[in-house]
Amino acid sequence: MRLFDAIGVQTLIRMAFRDLPPPSRSGRRITFVRFSAIQFSATLLAVLCCGVDAWAQAPVDIQLKEFGVGNAWRPGDTIGIRVELTSNESAEGQYWVEWNLPTADGDIAEYGRRIALSPGQPRDTWLYGPLRPWFTGDTGMDVRVRTLEDGVPGPPLATLRFLPRNVGPAFLQHTTSMLGVIGTHRTGLDQYLDTTGALNARPNAANEATAVISIPDNEQLPDRWEGWRPFEAVVWTDLEPDLRPSQEAALVEWVRRGGHLVIILPDAGNPWNLGAGDTSSRSTLAALFPDRPRRDDQVPLQQLMPDLVKSTGVRAGSRTVPLRVFRDLRGTWDSTTDDWQSVHAMDDGRVYTIQRPVGHGHLTMVGLDLTSEPITSLDLQLTAETNRTVSGVPEADRFWNRILGRRADTPHARTLAAMEQVELLNKSNPSGLLNIKDSLVAEPIAMSERASRGLLLAFALFLIYWLVAVPGTWLVLGRHNLRQWSWPVFLAWGFFFTFLAWGIVEVLQDRSLRIQHLTVLDHVQGEPEQRAVSWLSLYTPGYTDREVELEPEVDIQAPPRNLLGSFSSIDGRHQSFGDNTNILIDVERRPDRALIPGRSTTMDLQSHWMGVLDRDDWGRMLREDADDPVTIHYDAVGRPLGLRGSIISNLPVELEDAQLIWIRSDRMPRPSLERRAGQEQPWTNGSQAGSAMNRGHAWALGMMRPGDRIDLSTLEPNRLNTFAQHLQDTYRPPEWSGLSTSRLSESQRRRQLEALSWYQQLQPPAYHGDESEFIQTGITQRSIGRELDLSPWSSRPVLVITGFLPDSSLPTPVLVDGEPVQSSGTTMVRWILPLPQHDPAAFDL
Repeated sequence: MRLFDAIGVQTLIRMAFRDLPPPSRSGRRITFVRFSAIQFSATLLAVLCCGVDAWAQAPVDIQLKEFGVGNAWRPGDTIGIRVELTSNESAEGQYWVEWNLPTADGDIAEYGRRIALSPGQPRDTWLYGPLRPWFTGDTGMDVRVRTLEDGVPGPPLATLRFLPRNVGPAFLQHTTSMLGVIGTHRTGLDQYLDTTGALNARPNAANEATAVISIPDNEQLPDRWEGWRPFEAVVWTDLEPDLRPSQEAALVEWVRRGGHLVIILPDAGNPWNLGAGDTSSRSTLAALFPDRPRRDDQVPLQQLMPDLVKSTGVRAGSRTVPLRVFRDLRGTWDSTTDDWQSVHAMDDGRVYTIQRPVGHGHLTMVGLDLTSEPITSLDLQLTAETNRTVSGVPEADRFWNRILGRRADTPHARTLAAMEQVELLNKSNPSGLLNIKDSLVAEPIAMSERASRGLLLAFALFLIYWLVAVPGTWLVLGRHNLRQWSWPVFLAWGFFFTFLAWGIVEVLQDRSLRIQHLTVLDHVQGEPEQRAVSWLSLYTPGYTDREVELEPEVDIQAPPRNLLGSFSSIDGRHQSFGDNTNILIDVERRPDRALIPGRSTTMDLQSHWMGVLDRDDWGRMLREDADDPVTIHYDAVGRPLGLRGSIISNLPVELEDAQLIWIRSDRMPRPSLERRAGQEQPWTNGSQAGSAMNRGHAWALGMMRPGDRIDLSTLEPNRLNTFAQHLQDTYRPPEWSGLSTSRLSESQRRRQLEALSWYQQLQPPAYHGDESEFIQTGITQRSIGRELDLSPWSSRPVLVITGFLPDSSLPTPVLVDGEPVQSSGTTMVRWILPLPQHDPAAFDL
């Protein structure tokens, strides 16, 4: 019985009292009270008899399973939520399920998808949407299930209202980064956390906090790539790969868009089917894998310890492990192609960790099973030691930094305690702070110039009206002894200035659709598609609803799934409209299209686009000269001496503030533990703390005009232009005064965008130092632009050119009602040229 049946019972009872005679005037109040009591009793009886059964028999039951992939979330991110739906109907049916979220303008965006349900059969589904940066665990939200008729959502059937904290998710601050672990074993990644274990606490040696989120079940993997968006990297450890096609395609597209997937191969079997992949498919992992590696059994674990820990005194005993060897640098074995780079290799040249670029992201394969019994037992043994000198097996700053493109040390709590005991720990608070926040993008896209002129005109018009209508009318009528006409004249002036204001608005009203944007545009040489992350403000004149979308790609096999959503900054929390409306967004088919309300004002949006640029407008960006390709010049023993070749600009306008960064093959010496009196101490040598992975150089190129050529042979690498020194000098955190700063200058904005491009390679704060001295150090924290980090490129040979187009059109093809929109703004261009690795130089063989 439905709730409507309870209402029907009430109706019958009311009908029974319909023919009662009207009460007398004296007894009206008493009779009214009695009649109300009867109505209340009837209602209560109906609800008690029918209500429980009515609520239990809702057409669809809704249960929230996860808020964010891995049940973790960060305000301001686009995340996925997993809900379980169970139909109570007697037959199969098609439904529409949606997650309602407020936009920056106060509208309600209904992020929904179609779903088929069978009676009594629970089914999980994912919904995706952008969170506002001010959301908390107590922010109310709702998920609704609606009818679906002819593909159009109809009336709601069931609603689940909830708070994010209802399912106990991990709540991360804006300044906390996320690493994902698929499986139950975290393989040393927990060392990136603060030693106190606090979720959002920044470690002593790092610029930001890191959260490691475990995902122990394949059912918890999202089926669209935006579910992975909050993660910096995802490490697949000990979970059996059993992916549905949609889950696999989502993971691949996330990698192609800039994600980093690390797969640790198990010590037995071949669950990933290496060597049996279909390379013709674009959306499967098998198409990205190398051939099946060689399996070497009984490899002494002691021979692998230099890659796993910094201490030279650790003994693995007689433990042995099986090893997957991808290539042999001193032999002929090679199961890889040229796009794979060697990451970890034994002293005898056997490579067991490899990495390759995939689109704009990276894929890493690890042939050493870090979850195997020999390694975990050694880790437990060393953890139990009282005076241990290692943080774990493996140590994150030794093993994982090179894979993930990180630079900060990961000292253990015992290490910090030992440093404090000998007065070698810097306990002073950082004196410098570079805070990269959402004003970086909110300020340049704001269309404030015309709004301020209109406000000034309105103020001037009102001032003139007041002067004429009040003191002016009073004086003029007083001179003519006609002040009895003050109110009629005042009313006349009101009508006059009303029509005057209306006429001015009609004449001066801006009727042109336009976009103001800030875009970061990436191109990896050899990849057919470019990637653009844009923040934009769209002005829509008039009050007609408009369809806004990213122009779909039609000439690409399995076209990318682009996103277009509302963007809001912390400062814009209360800047919403009262006439809110609902905006339907199909997250399954077109999450980059929506029908938005017209209010003759601006709407702030963010787009994540990947596709092929219009060559008529953008040419071929930057390119190698076919007659003078880029090469590396080596000396007789394989050490890189410099670059050769030419690069030509095919950009449509001048590229300003251009800089070139070259990451070399040869690696920096691996950090070692400090020695005192011939004895290893548990802390890293202070001169090597937080060191970069590879050597590199940076040059300022100034302005590049269309057709300009860079002769790389004129760029001389020396100690004055090292990449590490460039990062330290250019992006040093300014002294923190505690006062809020004004708007960013254009130069400051460009430096912050460059800093985001190499965030994990920025100078980490100093944690070494004499306690008796003040150690000047600083931190750089970010709350926006995590998808812009190119740090994974910093541990392999690569050439990166960045610069700015200050007055350029929007590269992302935005359409309004099917037509392109006039746009202007700033585009940051990042051109990436992967270079071949010289393995003998990289591994000092």
